[in-house]
Amino acid sequence: GLPPTVELPLTVVAIGKLAWVHVPVELFASLGLRIRAQSPFAHTRLVGYTDGYFGYAPDACAYEGGTYEAGASMFDAQGSELLCQSAVRLVHETAGRALQAGSGRDRT
Repeated sequence: GLPPTVELPLTVVAIGKLAWVHVPVELFASLGLRIRAQSPFAHTRLVGYTDGYFGYAPDACAYEGGTYEAGASMFDAQGSELLCQSAVRLVHETAGRALQAGSGRDRT
């Protein structure tokens, strides 16, 4: 009896060239590394277990291998991928807002 969809809170906190991506799951490292690699920030860190906890978010290899985490997850491989893509999109949106906010500052 899992619901067909789940709405998860994702948060990005940015200060200068640093960003923290908060996810309410135990994100597999490979997904976290993908988010970091696609981030426009110089330094991006992933923080799990924030704003609630919705279990494991395994990568596709975990599902293919039938790992414990994949079997215990409330997400399927597509759900974990969507979470990763949503986090990347939010990081880019946050970077865009940070650039806009900083465009009116005196840079001297």
